[in-house]
Amino acid sequence: EEFVHAGSDVVLAFTYYGHREKLKVIGREPEVKELNLKALKLAKEVAVKTGTLMAGNICNTTVFQKGNDTAIEAARAMFKEQIEWAVESGADYIVAETFSDYAEAELALQCIKLHGNGLPAVVSFIAHGTDTTADGLTFPEACKRLEEAGADVVGLNCGRGPKTMMPLINEIRKVCKGPICMLPVPYRTTPDQPTMQSLMDPETGTELNEREREREREREKVSQTQPSTKFTMTGIPCDLQYLPNTLTTLVKKYPVYERLKLKVRLTASLNLTELALLLANCIGQLNIH
Repeated sequence: EEFVHAGSDVVLAFTYYGHREKLKVIGREPEVKELNLKALKLAKEVAVKTGTLMAGNICNTTVFQKGNDTAIEAARAMFKEQIEWAVESGADYIVAETFSDYAEAELALQCIKLHGNGLPAVVSFIAHGTDTTADGLTFPEACKRLEEAGADVVGLNCGRGPKTMMPLINEIRKVCKGPICMLPVPYRTTPDQPTMQSLMDPETGTELNEREREREREREKVSQTQPSTKFTMTGIPCDLQYLPNTLTTLVKKYPVYERLKLKVRLTASLNLTELALLLANCIGQLNIH
């Protein structure tokens, strides 16, 4: 609902990477239908309440391989069920996004046309470091083909910031007749560093993405050597294994987030300084000593 208050005309269901393959990675594939329907229900409720549109969402499957019939059928099945759930939940249109391969985007569009009960299709690519899809088409050509195949809106999303996405959008505009979508990431990307993943730290000269990968490796090492302390905050399982003992004790002793109804998730990537300040502020408001 906050997105609508911020100006959005559409409530997009949070089903991106909610397909079987990604849920399988975290051991939750059996819940795929339940989680999708819940996300769609929440989005529809907000759309009805605020008088906005609700969009279903499908995306790259991570299993698609051009020329591999088994992989193609697996992707097709995932698209089909998510589209059908979106239709069942009253979606106004379907967003298919973040495709690197033209062939997978085309398959997603075919599935929307076949199983989407006539709903409009918005299909967009992600532009990585090159100006072509993974299977060798320029983005203007790829978008033109999708439009000719029946997509109602085509364009780009994710990966690039406005400065490096806009030139591609201008070229897409020249060859496509219908509406164009553009959803850049909020990063100051440049021609030398065109994507958020390629941005360099101006002080160290290293890739920011590499720094995050290094932090993730360190977190994995810690998780393998230290037991994880779990607690539930507003119904959300939270992991405290990376917090200092004093903060862990404090959070467990005083459920300040629950009492203040703050929607905060404590994760391994949380900035501990920010957490400490937030806890101090909460405790101050509750007069806890």
